[in-house]
Amino acid sequence: MKKRNLATALMILAGLLIPLLLCSGVLAVSGFSNPGETDRGTWIGITACFILPLLLFIVAAFAAGYTLLQQEKREALRQTVLRLAGQNDGRVTAHEVALSSSLTIEAAQAYLDRLAAQGVCEMEYSPNGVVCFVFQGVSRPVAAETS
Repeated sequence: MKKRNLATALMILAGLLIPLLLCSGVLAVSGFSNPGETDRGTWIGITACFILPLLLFIVAAFAAGYTLLQQEKREALRQTVLRLAGQNDGRVTAHEVALSSSLTIEAAQAYLDRLAAQGVCEMEYSPNGVVCFVFQGVSRPVAAETS
């Protein structure tokens, strides 16, 4: 859903930039139609109507790409945590998340703390004092019994 909103925003931005680019074309043609009469105002007009919107579009494209990359990283981390929880009967530690992802132990702990604060999982202490995060309803798949 967020990707669709981002794509819509980029389309609107492109729709706004097209008239500005057309305006710059008109200014360029009018400014260069009389050689020798191109003054400083024409150059300022060309810069304002062509180069600045182009730079704006480039910055917006990079920002959109960065946003999509961050969303994909968050989704990959969520999948990693759920996979680990599924392999460990719904229990995950920050060390396990750090080992299976690019996060530091501190960042993994902070991520799991946020999930617990949101009610996605519950924090428990194991008998040896390790903080575990328990995801209800996530457990190891039961292997089919063979006769």
